[in-house]
Amino acid sequence: MFYESGLVETITIPSSVKTINNYIFYKCPLKNVVFSSNSKLELIMNDAFRSTGLVNIEIPSTVKVIQFQAFYQCKQLVSVKINTNSLLTTIERDAFYQTDISSIYIPSFLTILGNRAFDFCSKLEVVTFAIDSVLSEIGVRAFEGSKLTSLIIPHTVKTIKSEAFQGIPSLTNIEISCASTVTIDSSAFANTGLVSVLLPIAATYDGSVSKNVLTTCSLCEVGKYSFRGDNGNGVTCSSCNLGMTTLELGTRLSKYCYNFPTGQPSGQPSGHPTGQPSGQPSMQPSTQPSVQPSGQPSEQPS
Repeated sequence: MFYESGLVETITIPSSVKTINNYIFYKCPLKNVVFSSNSKLELIMNDAFRSTGLVNIEIPSTVKVIQFQAFYQCKQLVSVKINTNSLLTTIERDAFYQTDISSIYIPSFLTILGNRAFDFCSKLEVVTFAIDSVLSEIGVRAFEGSKLTSLIIPHTVKTIKSEAFQGIPSLTNIEISCASTVTIDSSAFANTGLVSVLLPIAATYDGSVSKNVLTTCSLCEVGKYSFRGDNGNGVTCSSCNLGMTTLELGTRLSKYCYNFPTGQPSGQPSGHPTGQPSGQPSMQPSTQPSVQPSGQPSEQPS
């Protein structure tokens, strides 16, 4: 419908649309996408906005999957807003490859960060993980060539794959919870500014960056917090103020202490969605409304 169209610069996506199909805006000079406030969008398919002129975009909180190369080489894209109540579970490979974003928020339910998801995002300085992140995997070259300086890895991460942070000389500090059981590929920190990395006994890493081992550790109990969510290596868990508590083990930062006057929390914190996603959306569009192209390009880009 809009493939390589030179006419479309702004588009509004109706609330009824649940799927944005593959290649729908490929190589359009599209600069602005507006989603209805009550958007029901769940899936952004592969190459949907590839090589467009997008400058910024706010991903609707209902989106569960961003497929591969969805925003590939959107070189004018400087801002991607993902809300704290997002139901996003998967960002696939090359989704934001070579965009100009400077920061990104990784929401609570995201479990897989695909290979090269933010590869060669040369202006990316800040990656923030949700306090209750369930992220399990950081893919191959996920942040290669970015401008990160420091990062706190969620304790739920089980695997950091090859060259995940390769070629980031500005990266001088990585914080990994002492409760982590992560396996880190030997090349994950190649050509970074890291001199050493502090890891728990259960973590696995045999790369060139010096490894220092944490000998004692426990997650902060409910009602306590620390900047890393644990009390290892001299970090001490602090108690919430009287009448307040946290909602789970391993809480980071005092702002996640909540009023607890009756034995039950008064409500969900702003950073935690009120419902768990029911499941992965289908990778193929169904009969539900969608933004559907009239035909695929004759030759798929490599």
